[in-house]
Amino acid sequence: REAVMDALVRRADAFEWEVGSTPISRPSLVGYIIVAYLASVWCITKLPQKTKDAVKSSRVFSVFVSAHSLLLCVGSLGLFVGGLVSCTDEYRRVKSLGWLVCREVVGGTASGQIFYVSYWYYLSKYVELLDTVILAVKGKGLSFLHVFHHAVMPAMCWLWLQQMQSLQEIALMTNTLIHVIMYYYYFECSRGRSPRWKKLVTLSQIIQFVFR
Repeated sequence: REAVMDALVRRADAFEWEVGSTPISRPSLVGYIIVAYLASVWCITKLPQKTKDAVKSSRVFSVFVSAHSLLLCVGSLGLFVGGLVSCTDEYRRVKSLGWLVCREVVGGTASGQIFYVSYWYYLSKYVELLDTVILAVKGKGLSFLHVFHHAVMPAMCWLWLQQMQSLQEIALMTNTLIHVIMYYYYFECSRGRSPRWKKLVTLSQIIQFVFR
């Protein structure tokens, strides 16, 4: 276990965001993925209802929805812990929290533990695009706000890394903590259960929009 942790720390310390070299860092690729997302969602909404019902009732789709929710629940927990640890380490190093709300950027690129966590958070936004696909297959109404939110998140998180944006750590930890609750709720629902704390999910989503 210690060897694995040491390897993760070394990898995080060595991380450096570089457009064109870091996977999925080219702006054009980000744009293509967003366009593909919007086109896919539009195409699914135009499928015959019988087709969507057949997919929705299949065992494969049910397992996929459960796995998707569980992956994002566990992944969000890992990102929250990672963000907390990296911020704690940074505080111990500089003995100040000033950088958390106002980072002084003079050249250079995003590197080190904090931005390593931010990078994985950025990648998670592409996985979350499947939320809309799942809802479209289920025939749920897709609001403009939902589709717009998921479409812009990859671009916004790309800018976080590119500009070494201040306050991103606060948004990251708030969002991932709320996602632990939200995706666990979705996971339970995908198993045919109906948790009584649905209002907590709604409240957490409202808080999430405030911090973004």
